[in-house]
Formats: sequence, structure tokens, C-alpha cells
Amino acid sequence: LQLNTCIKLPELGWHVAEGLALTDLTAEAAAKKMWMEDFPAAQVLARDQKKQLFVDFTGSDWCPPCIALHRNVLSARTFLDFAKDRFVLVSVDFPRNKIQPDNLAQVNRILSRTYKVNGFPTVLILDANGTEVHRTVGYDGTSAADYIKGLKTKLQP
Repeated sequence: LQLNTCIKLPELGWHVAEGLALTDLTAEAAAKKMWMEDFPAAQVLARDQKKQLFVDFTGSDWCPPCIALHRNVLSARTFLDFAKDRFVLVSVDFPRNKIQPDNLAQVNRILSRTYKVNGFPTVLILDANGTEVHRTVGYDGTSAADYIKGLKTKLQP
């Protein structure tokens, strides 16, 4: 449970001034375990497991659509269950307010240039060799279930 903003009003006591957000910490922990940051290692794993790469180019701590996509879809149990047998999940992050190792930041910049990422969030589905199969730019607030339906439609042979 996260209280965004509480204020104490004279003679009225404490009140919630803004929204109330519930966070499923179990789902967050499960999501973190499934996401990789090492792109070459993810490619090897995808090749070994005969899966595709699901690559999320994100600004995890500053981009509102990226944060919403992660919260509403990419960390949802329904998405993680759908993804586990199909994809190796890769996060390519461009944070502004958290420290990232220099080598990771450099690799992420190279990946961004290589795949011509011009906006956030950008989600790429790649084969294990790194060939683009599908691209989505932005996030429109779709639920996890609808996001999965869209992926299934777009990825059918």
C-alpha cells in the first residue's frame, strides 16, 4: 500500500490529498526475476530455449507511459505467465534518477541506435539472432489481457 500524498488539515486531522495506489509486491518480485539487462546473455538464453526476445526500451524512472506499461502489463501475473514459455524478457533502461553502471548505459545506447529507438516505451520482439519481428512504440493504457491478445494477433505466422 502506498500513500501518494497525505496532509494534516487543522482541526480535521490527516487526509489523503491524492490517489491511493496498491502495489502487489509478490508480482513485482516475480517480474524482476524474469527480466534481464544483459542483452548478449539474453540472446544466448533465447537461442538455447528456442524463444524470442521481448525487449522493453524504457525510461523506468521518468517516462509516465513506460511506468504505466510496466505497472499495468509487464509486471502483471497474466503477462508473466504468457511470456515465460515464449520470450526471454530484456529491459533496456535509460533512467535519469538512478545510478546505472557505465558499461550497461553504454550498451543500452548502442542497442538504442542499432534498433533505431526514437521514443519510449518501445517494445521489440526479436528472434534469438536479433532480427526484428515486431515493434510497438508507446502505451495507450491497454490492460494486460488486451496487450496479450494484441501480441498473439501480431505474432501469428
